[in-house]
Amino acid sequence: MKTTTICFFLAGMLFIGCKDSKPGNTAMEKSESAGLKAEIAHLIEDLKSENDQTCKAAMERLRCIGLPAVKPMIETLGIHQYPATFKIQETILGIGPEAVPEVIEGLNSNEYSVRWTLVHILRELGDERAIKPLIGLLKDENPFVRKVTADAFRVLWNDQAIDPLIETLSDKHEDVRRYAAWALGREGLKKAVIPLIKLLEDEVDFVRAAAAESLGKIKDVTAVKNLMKGITGAEYEEKIARITALGELGDPRALGCLLALLKEEGEDKEETGDIKYAVLESLKEIGEMTAVPHIIEVLKDDDENLVMQASEVLQKMTGQTFDEDYKAWKEWWNR
Repeated sequence: MKTTTICFFLAGMLFIGCKDSKPGNTAMEKSESAGLKAEIAHLIEDLKSENDQTCKAAMERLRCIGLPAVKPMIETLGIHQYPATFKIQETILGIGPEAVPEVIEGLNSNEYSVRWTLVHILRELGDERAIKPLIGLLKDENPFVRKVTADAFRVLWNDQAIDPLIETLSDKHEDVRRYAAWALGREGLKKAVIPLIKLLEDEVDFVRAAAAESLGKIKDVTAVKNLMKGITGAEYEEKIARITALGELGDPRALGCLLALLKEEGEDKEETGDIKYAVLESLKEIGEMTAVPHIIEVLKDDDENLVMQASEVLQKMTGQTFDEDYKAWKEWWNR
């Protein structure tokens, strides 16, 4: 109750000061402004306190002050260390959309740590006013800033970002390429299909995996052959991404490739189980009945979880309910 009262009082004082611009009030306005600046500076220092109550009180008061506190907080981001920077970030987020212009202005900071923190704030605020400035940051000199900016476009979006993100797929840093690929994974975004298909040939496996994931989300069957190419020799993460994408595309041309993977046995039993699980899910999505006898054979596997999954997929595809009874499924199929 006390905090709310103070907030209304301060808001009233600021309103009166803005409304009445007579020369006689200038000294009072300057005094009030200086007092507010001093209070904000003191509250920001309190964010470094190890006392949780002190920090929480400072955060709440800064949120109450609102816009006048945003720029001073941004200016201290390059000075304070975690967890103070995190508390500043949370406080600005609590102030909300009115903070966006000051946050955008802060993107001009010379400190890369300030820039990436502000990018994260803009991502969380989700305000479209940030899109144009963030597009510019895709060419930032710091790779980490470029990465978090590409990641921000997984939340913030309009079509202005398509071409800059496609260009970012050629960034020299693999993490930036990966996040740009993820950002382009939007259903129906046909313009990104060919660039992402090219990225399936990237030298880094997790970049190829991100390209595969996004091609699945776009749902354009143009990518089917490229997703199947090289899938057998792919590493774990990339292989699962390609398998999942083939299921999302739902194209029967992938059936032979997926059935071959269902029979593969790797050295790592857990990874092999995960891969087969992904194959079963994709076979379910494709829904071709010719896969049923192959799935029935999985019921003989030693992996109980895999057997359970095979049973669920069979029930979904056929409408039959033989649970995990291999013999019953086999007899039904051979009728």
